[in-house]
Amino acid sequence: MAPKKFWDLYDRDKIELAELQELAKGTPQYAYHSFWEIRSYSDIDSNLGVGDRFPESKQRELIHGYMACISYIDAQIGKLLDDLEERNILDETVIVLWGDHGWHLGDHTEWCKHSNFEQATRIPFMFAGPGVTKNQKSNHPVNLVDLFPTVFELAGVEQSNQTDGKSLVPLLDNNDATTINIDYAYHQYRRQKKMGYAIRTERYRYTEWHDNDYRSFRTYNDDNIAGYELYDYQSDPLETVNLINEPGYASVVKQLKAKLKSHLTK
Repeated sequence: MAPKKFWDLYDRDKIELAELQELAKGTPQYAYHSFWEIRSYSDIDSNLGVGDRFPESKQRELIHGYMACISYIDAQIGKLLDDLEERNILDETVIVLWGDHGWHLGDHTEWCKHSNFEQATRIPFMFAGPGVTKNQKSNHPVNLVDLFPTVFELAGVEQSNQTDGKSLVPLLDNNDATTINIDYAYHQYRRQKKMGYAIRTERYRYTEWHDNDYRSFRTYNDDNIAGYELYDYQSDPLETVNLINEPGYASVVKQLKAKLKSHLTK
C-alpha cells in the first residue's frame, strides 16, 4: 500500500509487460502455480489457472502498484541514510539491503513468489560501508545464509558456529582474484508432495523434483526423482525451454547433478 504520490511517479500506459507470458517448453506443469496469494482479492478471476494470462489492464495495474511500492521503500531507506549522515556515522556504518525472495510480474504467466524460477529466487543483495568497494557488482552466485557471516566480518565480530553460509567479504573488495570456494547458489520450493531442489551457477539453473515428500536428511535416490529442469541463461535468459534432454547439455547436467547431490547429502 503505497501513498498516491508514489503511484504518480509512473505512467501506467508506458509500463512494459513481461516479455514471456507462456509456460516454458518441456517444463513439468507442477513447476508452476496459479498465483495463490493474489487469488484472494475480489478483482482477480479465480477461474484462471496455470498458464492463463491476466488481462493486460490488470497486469499494468499490478506492475504499477509494485513499482510504486518499490519507490515508497526507497524513500524510507533515504530517511534512514539521511539520519545516519546527520549523526556523522554514515561512512562507518555497515549497511545491507536484501529481500527474502523475488517477485513474478507476469513472466511464465506467474505472479507473486513460490517458484524455483529466476524471478522468484533472485533478490537484491547490496552492501555498503567500511570494507566494501563502492560502485562494483559481482555476478558470483551467493546465498542469503551468507548474510550473517559477511556482516560479522565487516563489523569485526567473531564468527558464530551457529551460522551456515560463507563470508562474502572476498567478493566485496576491488581485487578480482579474491573469491569464495562455492560457485553456485541453492534454493528449494515444494509443490504438493514434490520438493524442487535447485542450484544456480553463473550460467545455468538445474532443478530436481524429488517425490514422496522427500527431504534432504533422507537417503538420496534417483528413482524418487519425478522431474528435472535445466536452463541456460547465456542463450535463453527468459527460461523459455527446459534443456534437460538436449544431448548437447549432457555433460553440463552431469556436472550440475553432482554439485546438487553433494549439497543435499553432505
